[in-house]
Amino acid sequence: MYQALVTAYFQMLEAGFLHYYCLVVDNQEVDHKKYSGGDRDLGFTKFMFTLLYKFARVYKSQILFYAFLDDRTTKHTPDGLKRTLNARVRRDAPRGYNPYRLVTFVKSEKSRLIQATDVITGAIAYETNAHHLATGAARHKIETMRHVARCAGVPSLALPTRYDGEGFDIWHLDLKRR
Repeated sequence: MYQALVTAYFQMLEAGFLHYYCLVVDNQEVDHKKYSGGDRDLGFTKFMFTLLYKFARVYKSQILFYAFLDDRTTKHTPDGLKRTLNARVRRDAPRGYNPYRLVTFVKSEKSRLIQATDVITGAIAYETNAHHLATGAARHKIETMRHVARCAGVPSLALPTRYDGEGFDIWHLDLKRR
């Protein structure tokens, strides 16, 4: 079932109906105390901002963005994130309109698209965190991970991809680089 879902997901990517961007952050390198006042949740929201803002940088034409995020409990509202995204666009690349029209939380059990995205993201995390190498690693997760890599045309999901405009991008945020 997972492989069929992954195949269908990548067919949608290839047809241009979906674009998938993943931001990988090594939590061992994150200094929440220094950059987020010790608020790990604010740090997560900042990383979400970084990922979502990439869309405005990549798609500069008259595109509107509707972001449906997996629901989580936080004091940092999606509407606040939307306002911040639009403010950054107005500052960096004025367009005369707010491209982020909706940023909202959705319960994953009510969104098949979020569930499908979770499978892709889970495969990336499984390989990036080397869980597939552990004794007793789940065979179905390894098979799904390998199938995602084949569909994406990449040798490894643990490596950043080169952005080529095809709509599938794994981006590793390098927090050590100055």
